[in-house]
Amino acid sequence: MVGRRLEVVALAKDGERVPVELSVTRSDSGRRTRYSGSIRDLRPQARVQAGLDSVLSHATVAVLEVDRAGVVRRTEGRGLLGGADLVGTGLDTVLGPAVTERLLHAGSGPPTDPVRFDLDLLGQAWRASAVPVSPAGGEVTGWVVSLIDITDVRTAQAQLEQAHRTDPLTGLLSRSGLEHEVEALVAAAPGRALRVTTLRLHGLGETNESFGHEVGDELLRVSAGRVRSLLPGNDGEVLARVDAGQFSVVGYADQSVTRGWAHAAERLLTRPVRVRAVTLVPRLSVGTAAYDPRPGEGPVPERAVTAVAELLRRAEVAVHAARRAGQPVREYAAADDVVARRLVLASNLREALSTPVDGRSPLDLDGRLRLEYQSVHALDDGRVVSVEALLRWTDDDLGALSPVEVVDVAEGAGLAVALGEHVMARALHDAATWWGRGREVPVMVNLSALQVCEPSLVGSVAGLLARNGLPGRALVVEVTETAVLQDAPMAATVLQQVRSGGVRVYLDDFGTGWSTLERMSDLPLDGIKLDRGFVTRIASLAGSAAVHSSLALARALGVPLVVEGVETQAQAEALLAVGVERVQGFRYARPARLEVVLDRLRGSGTPHEASAQDGSAGPPERSDTP
Repeated sequence: MVGRRLEVVALAKDGERVPVELSVTRSDSGRRTRYSGSIRDLRPQARVQAGLDSVLSHATVAVLEVDRAGVVRRTEGRGLLGGADLVGTGLDTVLGPAVTERLLHAGSGPPTDPVRFDLDLLGQAWRASAVPVSPAGGEVTGWVVSLIDITDVRTAQAQLEQAHRTDPLTGLLSRSGLEHEVEALVAAAPGRALRVTTLRLHGLGETNESFGHEVGDELLRVSAGRVRSLLPGNDGEVLARVDAGQFSVVGYADQSVTRGWAHAAERLLTRPVRVRAVTLVPRLSVGTAAYDPRPGEGPVPERAVTAVAELLRRAEVAVHAARRAGQPVREYAAADDVVARRLVLASNLREALSTPVDGRSPLDLDGRLRLEYQSVHALDDGRVVSVEALLRWTDDDLGALSPVEVVDVAEGAGLAVALGEHVMARALHDAATWWGRGREVPVMVNLSALQVCEPSLVGSVAGLLARNGLPGRALVVEVTETAVLQDAPMAATVLQQVRSGGVRVYLDDFGTGWSTLERMSDLPLDGIKLDRGFVTRIASLAGSAAVHSSLALARALGVPLVVEGVETQAQAEALLAVGVERVQGFRYARPARLEVVLDRLRGSGTPHEASAQDGSAGPPERSDTP
């Protein structure tokens, strides 16, 4: 239903059955999703369509029999072309030389299919069909031409199209009408930049519910008049009501003029409106966007259509961004394009997760969606004690993506569990490679908030371990404080069942939430990973105290502490001095593909060896992303 237009019959208060068009749009703002709907009265179109049907049933029809030489030999029917005075007249006189030549050319060979065409004669519009006459299937000896007067039909069709392109409430163009007009502007002047300003009234639904649709309708009419009064009318401006409480203006104007006009419109439309003894104070958000054609582009209709749709969409993105930011007016910026970005990501991710192939997802096969691994090391001798799986995605449309963004989109699109299963499957598939070579080092896999509270996780983990011939101790699952706190009792139950199979459970990003010793003692934990933010402040009193307290908490629980984000020798020495035993970070290894990790595990290298084998270069990046 979202993004589609549906025609249904509604029942009015007086019992009248009213044809209406329903539409629902969706907008995403961070973790919130908003839905807005509109209802459009289709009675004007229905009345025009009824008239069109009536016209068709009473249309004038004429039939002409024409010989091979193009001379009319007989006529039947009524209307202007149905009179006997046409007998003996050349067809070129009746239908014009172009049509006559076309028929004679078609009749010079074997029999052909009927020839159909439209033509205008003496101020009337006709639709014609010429059927060849060929006795016994031989050569064409003539034609039977039937004509129907479609003058009134064309008039009715034009009225229907006009009704479709006009908003009956305000008299402005509808969205369809706006698109039609702007497509013409783009095609006629491909070198000029078009700008659109979209104005959305907020709270229209509340107004309708509180005071009735009559008040809401009058507010829209007043708002439409106010917008119209601001148009300079000298540079092809096109104004339309494109949604329930949304107006758009498109024209040729530079950025400063558009911005000034948008602010003026915002000030005018938010003035109080008095409707039927009710004073309304409209709330408004305004967004602007531009279409700047590339040099040398011609007026290609297909591109014009695409440009208009994209122009309107960007302005709507700017409207939502303005509302989120609490601004009256906002210019479109790619960074605000959360809606389109999330839709593209969700679509591509859904495709990627559709079919597993030998433990790998389809996108993993071409290198876009993949896993890299970063090892955890013993601080005293540098040996590898575990390897963490890190999700990486380089999208064709959006480039390199943050794993946090991918997981966020997956959760919003209902794909988090599927994504987690693919990551788990791939990580255990890879871990089986190094376990098969005698390196019994566990792989660490992050769980999303939805996975942690999903009872099916228990069977999924057990099945994947069995499929890859691995014991439970080959896997460490990592959960964050935030994920656990969403449903702590369920999370504790699920994790305990997972742990009963030999799998270990670590609390990740410790220090970024609100965990206490009492709360953590209720969780089945085998280890804690301290967030990288603390190690960067290890030299300070506060940073050192945080590490000390975290280490004390881990010892009280009887579990090891892993400190993330260790990047320098000085940090490593400071951590060793306070008793930290396990570390992870660029000082020891950067995230790398499986092949590099296998080499690293083969020697379980020293810090120097692991860094050299990695081969990574470039500025430091977060090493503890999901």
